Amino acid sequence: SKFPGLHRVMEAIPYPGASWNEVITTMPSFSHLHWSFLFAILSVLLQIFCFILTKIFAPLLIGYTSTPPLPKRMKLNKKCYIALGEACNYTKMIDIKKTYNSNDLNELSSKYCDGKLSTKEVEKYLKHCNKHHREIMKNEKRFQ
Repeated sequence: SKFPGLHRVMEAIPYPGASWNEVITTMPSFSHLHWSFLFAILSVLLQIFCFILTKIFAPLLIGYTSTPPLPKRMKLNKKCYIALGEACNYTKMIDIKKTYNSNDLNELSSKYCDGKLSTKEVEKYLKHCNKHHREIMKNEKRFQ
């Protein structure tokens, strides 16, 4: 055998039916079919394990977050930006032109930022959220 260590491990598996040694040294028979069930079950378990690992680690590796990063030059504390984003549901694309006019942007600023952000700054932050969301969608398509 070219892989004696592997064969010793396989022989140590307490599996019903033909022993591993019998499977590799004799002609194929129906009793050897038990081992194919074991390999099928192990393959399914390996696939499930890999799927779970990708769901856990893939978002970290591609930098995926459902919330956009805060602006680099923050005029206010981060709670204001988070509240503003949550009010507009920044986990989805925000249609700024159709949904929010200048009065709505002013209202958002006064309600969530104590009026300290201008309508241009609110609009800029919402565009920043949209840009982040587009990048996330692009990465999701790329890594599917």
